[in-house]
Amino acid sequence: AGSAAALASAAVARHEADAATSAEAAAGGGGGSGGGGGGEAAEAVALWAFIRKMLTHIRSAPESAVASAGIPLAAVEAEVARMRERFGELQLPVVLGHGDLKPSNVMAGADAPPPGADEAVSFIDFELAGAHYRGYDLYKLFRTSGELSQPNLRAFLRAYLDEVRGACDLSDDGGASRELELDEVQAETYAAEPLTWLEAAVFFLFAIRQFPDEAPTWAPLAAQRWERCAASPRPRRGPAPRPRPRRARGPSSLPNDEQR
Repeated sequence: AGSAAALASAAVARHEADAATSAEAAAGGGGGSGGGGGGEAAEAVALWAFIRKMLTHIRSAPESAVASAGIPLAAVEAEVARMRERFGELQLPVVLGHGDLKPSNVMAGADAPPPGADEAVSFIDFELAGAHYRGYDLYKLFRTSGELSQPNLRAFLRAYLDEVRGACDLSDDGGASRELELDEVQAETYAAEPLTWLEAAVFFLFAIRQFPDEAPTWAPLAAQRWERCAASPRPRRGPAPRPRPRRARGPSSLPNDEQR
């Protein structure tokens, strides 16, 4: 029951964030520079606008509420600005994305399976859908506090590319070029890892702002996401990095990755 209540509160917090975003947009508040810039560039990738609006709301909170997570807000804003600059330099592909493609937003067996499929798969919770880095959605689907399965991720990315080729009627000469494309998408996906943790840390700080009485619930989650962001490989200048070996990480004492 406690876990269900926590998830419900998280959902309400996100609705509040969406409402704050919509209200600011209706008032012509698309600009601003704190925590990720503003103006026209902020709208190119929906995630940056969403993070910026959450940070704006967090700043209005009593300092004692947000401080319960032990994360200096100035450090979070600096990291958002730094990471946005790096992602601008990497120029990773931007697509129409889900925005919150975590496993709990993927439903299996809800509908009749399509021809040739064992079961149907449906996606839910499209509130953050828009222009997103392709690798952001792909990595978030596999992100975990435990050990990420490289074989499963690579198999998924291979199937993903097959579907893209089929949907776009793209030629496929197979062989080395196909493996190179797979390597590039895998590197692109890994490059998005720190951003998935950073967005989650900001979200839980926002949850503290919205529900200060529930800070004991949200603060450890915000701190854990912030720590994972800091421990993630940093996006580098220049082209997306090549695939790299992934070191195993022990299981987290906070098994709540599904919440954000």
